[in-house]
Amino acid sequence: MNKKIKILHVEDLETDAELVKRELIKGGLNFEEKWVSDQIEYENALDHFHPDIILCDHSFPSFTSADALKLLKSRGERIPFILVTATVSEEFAVSMMKQGIDDYILKDRLQRLPSAVLNILKKVNDETEKENYLQQIIHQEKKFRALIENISEAIVLLDKVGIITYQSTSATKLTGYEAGEVLGKSVFEFVHPLDHKRARKLFATALFKPDVLIPEFLQIIHKQGHYICVEGTITNLLENESVEAFIVNYRDVTERQKAEKSLQKSEANLKTIYNNTETSYILLDTQLNIVAFSDIRNLIGMQSPERVEEGKNLMTVLSPAGKERVKHVIEKALNGEKKSYDVEIKTSEKNPAWIDIHILPVLSEEKKVLGIVISVEDITRRKNTELEREKMTADLMQHNKNLEQFAYIISHNLRSPVANIIGLANMIQSMPDMSETDFRRCIDGLGKSVKKLDDTIIDLNYILQIRREIIEKKELVKFSSLVTDIKTSINNLIHENKIQIKTDFSDMNEFFTIKSYLNSIFFNLITNSIKYRNPDVSTIIRIRSERAGGKLILYFKDNGLGIDLEANKDKMFGLYKKFHPYIDGKGMGLYMVKAQVEILGGKIEASSKVMEGCEFRIEFNL
Repeated sequence: MNKKIKILHVEDLETDAELVKRELIKGGLNFEEKWVSDQIEYENALDHFHPDIILCDHSFPSFTSADALKLLKSRGERIPFILVTATVSEEFAVSMMKQGIDDYILKDRLQRLPSAVLNILKKVNDETEKENYLQQIIHQEKKFRALIENISEAIVLLDKVGIITYQSTSATKLTGYEAGEVLGKSVFEFVHPLDHKRARKLFATALFKPDVLIPEFLQIIHKQGHYICVEGTITNLLENESVEAFIVNYRDVTERQKAEKSLQKSEANLKTIYNNTETSYILLDTQLNIVAFSDIRNLIGMQSPERVEEGKNLMTVLSPAGKERVKHVIEKALNGEKKSYDVEIKTSEKNPAWIDIHILPVLSEEKKVLGIVISVEDITRRKNTELEREKMTADLMQHNKNLEQFAYIISHNLRSPVANIIGLANMIQSMPDMSETDFRRCIDGLGKSVKKLDDTIIDLNYILQIRREIIEKKELVKFSSLVTDIKTSINNLIHENKIQIKTDFSDMNEFFTIKSYLNSIFFNLITNSIKYRNPDVSTIIRIRSERAGGKLILYFKDNGLGIDLEANKDKMFGLYKKFHPYIDGKGMGLYMVKAQVEILGGKIEASSKVMEGCEFRIEFNL
């Protein structure tokens, strides 16, 4: 041994102690000795010297080797103890060996002492290592058993013919059988009769394929009499010396099987329905994987029909726009909510298509969500009918307003010149001797009345003309070009009145519409701002565009005279309505603007304050 051996020598005779020390040196031992001669010194050495071995004489004045050994044992320490004494009887030696000494050496035979010390130390060291190893094994065994007993998967060990030799606590929880009720029995006793053949085949496969995981799916009986579905593996470890058994791992999948069967039943019912309807369907599981689908041409947002396959995730076959549309709705469906909405989609044809989308959860009997059904129906015809009906209603209401407007024009604007003409004609007929001067006055009056009547009829004809069915084709119109053309056409008016026209079409600079109508709208609003400018300030006309919420919004703003909207709100876009009588005009401009905006499918609003100007907001659908 390389390490110094710490030897505690208990001896009352110094000469004997020297003899023992000399013999140990002679034996070649590498040691450190502590010599004590009484009980007090002995106890102190045990506390502070911590010996590897004790050499002890038998008899002291008030202390014996038996007392020393007893004291050592009371401390619970395993320190080798050799009795080194004079001649003793065989009975005494046997008695001391029984009490726990490791050896005894007679003082007249000390030459055996060195080898005895080494042998005993080696023996104790081997015993210590063996004990430590055993404790490690016990610890690992406890750890392994705790792991096995607490995992959710059941574990069963089988011998080479299928007899159960071990069952984990998890297996007891799953089957209801205590270990004592199944140990020593064949595993096949607990398998459903319909699965016997398959179970034996799995066992045979595992028998000829050691160390290979063989998947299994069976029905086994529960202690309460019903069957449960289990899924797991069987592995042949018969040749593994530490196991020597088949290991069967399994888990209860009964609820999952019920859910799958329920989903399959729902799928079968749905297939019967969607194979006999024009509605498109897609069935998803809770992970949004496609379980089944019918005609998917109408499924909004699909990249292409050929990409749709069973097993694929819905999100991988949706376009970015489609994902955005269904994301939040599907989340609600997975929480058991029903959702539906209509969507307008662009097609290669001239007119857009409309589809009706319903997203519904598939529920089990326990109201658990098993999947999702998406139904898509082409409702273009129905939607077009609704839109046509709405348009007809709006047109009728507008026609009624127009009729009221025309009735007003006839009763006021036409009645006045006609009354003048009748009056003057009656005057000429009743006064044949009328003077030349009076006659000329009557003729002048007749001319003015006829001219006013003709102007009114021309206005009515123009109004009727713009409200006829649109036959002009739509085209892409650039706002910046439109404003440039108008500025060119009224260049003298702009320079003469020092008008500033500022535009911002950075958000949107073009619109697919009827150019002549949009040009007329821009022209009327620009010239209207110039006509009703505030002479005390420099006139600035601001025109800008905005794209928001699928709509085009145009703003026309000036710093002109403005209008008192509180008093004239309902008259703002009326025919022949003038708010500044001292400025020449007929009161048709804003009426024409509103009419043309509505013909193009838009709407117009106005805000204004006296001497602060006007702002017009025009909105079109994109």
